[in-house]
Amino acid sequence: MSTIYDVAKKAGVSPSTAARVLRNKGSASAKARKAVLRASKQLGYVPNATARNLRLQRSRTIGMLCWDISHAVPGLMMRGAFDACHPEGYHFMFGNSYDIPEEGMALLETFRQNKVVGVIVMVPMREESELNSALVETASAGIPMVLLERAPDGLDADEVVVSDWVKAGRDAVEHLVSLGHERIAMIAGTEGILTGDDRVAGYRQAMAAHGLSVGDAYLVRCDFSDFTEAGGERAMRRLLELPVPPTAVFTATDMMALGAVKACRQRGVRVPEDISLVGTGIDDMAYARLVRPRLTLMSMPYYEAGRAAGARLLARIRGNNGPRQTIMLESKLVVRESTATPRKEVFNEAKEPVTNGAGGNR
Repeated sequence: MSTIYDVAKKAGVSPSTAARVLRNKGSASAKARKAVLRASKQLGYVPNATARNLRLQRSRTIGMLCWDISHAVPGLMMRGAFDACHPEGYHFMFGNSYDIPEEGMALLETFRQNKVVGVIVMVPMREESELNSALVETASAGIPMVLLERAPDGLDADEVVVSDWVKAGRDAVEHLVSLGHERIAMIAGTEGILTGDDRVAGYRQAMAAHGLSVGDAYLVRCDFSDFTEAGGERAMRRLLELPVPPTAVFTATDMMALGAVKACRQRGVRVPEDISLVGTGIDDMAYARLVRPRLTLMSMPYYEAGRAAGARLLARIRGNNGPRQTIMLESKLVVRESTATPRKEVFNEAKEPVTNGAGGNR
């Protein structure tokens, strides 16, 4: 049986364009419309009328696709979405994908079989992933969808973005530069994840704006499964083993920052006297305020993002069929005790980041 993806490919258009033409909703050029209708006829494409009309039959259940609900970040976003939707009589069906595309695809199919009224997605998004086609199929079946991430190309869905991640990366580096740091490293995530790449882009932009180079060894990437305290500890050890270690480090998550603090303590490196740290995460979590030194953070409004996603999904469920929307919230720098001016003797050491050696990228 042909799918909307097959029609889009044959017509030479995006799946979202094909869906708009076949559902006779939204805009499409006359050329695209003609190509889609021709391809649909040639392939014998038959819209799933049952799926498209399920809104009248569905329960008041919302599907929520997460990467791992045991983590604090998706937990906060889930709570925000719940607080927006539960008072309106909606309930949730949760599922973990663990950043495995096949798991996410199976969960979306489960959501469809259980006739969910809408879907909220909070998993790492990539431009190229098998999961993307399943998301397009779900949206094309007439199921409203909101992403708590940047949407990949071809997916016609609303997105609630926690922060301008490029700006967050720039702001973290600008803070460190303002203190006098020049040898600034970053502990980042897997290449290819949209918001992670944005953070790295912001880091690079700020460094370039101040004429500071980014050596290969100063950008340490971790697997997505390593966005943990243990992952931050391992990455920090590599940075401390460099012939010329950084005087400051920006981490992709707050838990990685905690791991970096642990690695420093094990090596007798003082924070912030010998090295400054800026994390990215949840400002009002106890560990950010109670760990010593208290962490300087790029604080992210995860709860607020979840609540905004829930409100946006409710609007779609109630028939708001306007154009795709992007809602972008703002991060803020919370300065505490883990950043300081670099010591003079450290500052006067060689300032050029090393480009190879023990700390090179994985």
